[in-house]
Amino acid sequence: MAKKQAIIKDTVTSLNPTESFQSSVDLNKEAWALRKKNPQQALELAKKAELIAEKNRDDHQIAASKSILGEALFWLSDFEKGLTYAEDALLLFKKIKDDHGIAVSYNTIGNIYHRQSNCDLALEYHLKSLDLRKKLSDRSEEGYSLNNIGNIYLEIGDYANAMEYYIQSLKIAQDMKDARGEAGSLNNIGNVYQRLEEYENALDYYHKCLANIQNFHDVTIETSCLNNLGSLYHLNKDYEKALSYFFNSLEITRKLNDKWGEELLMVNIGNVYLSLDEDAKARQYFMDSLSLSQEIGDLEGQIEGLLGLGRLYLKELDGNHALTFLNQALELVQNASYQESIYRIHESLTEAYELINDPEQALHHCKKFIALKDEFFQNEITKKTRVLKIRYESEQAQNEKEIYRLKNEELAAAYERLRSLNISLREANEQKSQLLEQLRVQTQALEKQTREDSLTGLNNRRYLDFLLAQEFERTKRYNSALSVAIADIDHFKRVNDNFSHQIGDEVLKQVAVIFKQNSRVIDTISRYGGEEFVFFFPETPLQKAILACEKIRKSIETFNWKAIHKNLHVTISIGITSDISVHSHEKMISLADNKLYEAKQKGRNQIRY
Repeated sequence: MAKKQAIIKDTVTSLNPTESFQSSVDLNKEAWALRKKNPQQALELAKKAELIAEKNRDDHQIAASKSILGEALFWLSDFEKGLTYAEDALLLFKKIKDDHGIAVSYNTIGNIYHRQSNCDLALEYHLKSLDLRKKLSDRSEEGYSLNNIGNIYLEIGDYANAMEYYIQSLKIAQDMKDARGEAGSLNNIGNVYQRLEEYENALDYYHKCLANIQNFHDVTIETSCLNNLGSLYHLNKDYEKALSYFFNSLEITRKLNDKWGEELLMVNIGNVYLSLDEDAKARQYFMDSLSLSQEIGDLEGQIEGLLGLGRLYLKELDGNHALTFLNQALELVQNASYQESIYRIHESLTEAYELINDPEQALHHCKKFIALKDEFFQNEITKKTRVLKIRYESEQAQNEKEIYRLKNEELAAAYERLRSLNISLREANEQKSQLLEQLRVQTQALEKQTREDSLTGLNNRRYLDFLLAQEFERTKRYNSALSVAIADIDHFKRVNDNFSHQIGDEVLKQVAVIFKQNSRVIDTISRYGGEEFVFFFPETPLQKAILACEKIRKSIETFNWKAIHKNLHVTISIGITSDISVHSHEKMISLADNKLYEAKQKGRNQIRY
């Protein structure tokens, strides 16, 4: 039995193709080696191997063939058939008591459930695979299981656990000198940093991943890393680089016939074109992505495609067409756990119902959006805090381990002679580290003071002038759109007089929170002075700025201010301008201020433009 198990392990894991196709063993070896870079050919070879193995009644090779068929179909995005083959392989491996084959089948089944967004079952099977691989002392495969478990935690937004599993996987890959495993872990750690909005760290890990790939060239990791880089540059509004990385990834994905990856990339490209106002291209990519995601039954892909089309029609001020796609997305998302997608859909539905003048439905979805977004961001803060704690503990443990290793490498005689010197150096280093840390903290604090309002955490007036001046010049140069708004808390003096200055400060802080929650990443909010705030909206014409400000005004009006004081109610008035014909950004603020004065004169709690 031990000899047979060894044969199966070699069949499933060998990456050295052979020239002879006379046996199912040779065919399965070749098929396994091709399962990622050419899954269609791997599928054909594994089917031939299965026929030969069935003719010879060789259960080991039948199980190996079915296992490879499951893997190949997974990479071809045929998840239902892939799952059937993987489950059949699992039954056969259990029958012949091949633990390695069982672990591989668990892994494949876990990957398929993950692609189908069934994270609970995916985690269950990957944990089973990890347990078996530990028992088999298969360190490289153990590392891959840890990486796959990290992927599931990343999918559900548990960044702390994802990072922990990725770091474990990376350590094993480095110990085993497994360049492929190391590249995969580096790419995934970069993805965690990107979710945590630590973009410099993310970029560093992505480039490390691509550097590692040069040593062995795994196209599946390469296309994933290129897609991640595209997303990172899109977030940072470098649309040219984003499209370059997305299209490079798309080219590889199409060669692999990976439909799941293809529809993901097409929706990403559609979103970049939407940002670039190239609506026709955006529409085509969203439609193609939606069609492909429906073909392979990818629920998340369908939701993102529908949401993209809905946002496109909102941009074109076509509320009825937007509602068609957004309501379809809302219906699909009810059966899933995509928290971020749900609040984004409600946000877009709010805009759509405002466009068709249905205030009741607009208010309904606006309330849903505010509640869901607040819950989402509270969860994100909790997750990020856990990551920071784990990262700190991990770094401390690593430092202690490194110190221990260095001490053991010292020769006994040299250690005795240098002990006193080491103590002195350690003390000096500690003093140096403390001074450097104090300097770093002081520098950060000074930088923060120069650009941030201490009470609200928003940009201060000085930093606003700097940012708005730049944006104004850019807008003038490229003849694009720019809207500037100035908001003032109504009767704020009464809040201080009737309740206290402490309550007034709480109101200012809460208003700032509401502003942040209801603004886009590209928008800028600043405290202008006292109870006045200035917004500017890049690439945003007047009509869209009005919608954005109205959403903010409603959010202030409907907020539960009684949580701060039982008799408290707060509203704001807003003035807006999009006139870029003026000579300076200061003049735009002045125009918006005139409109604010008009709003005050007309009764407050309103927008004037």
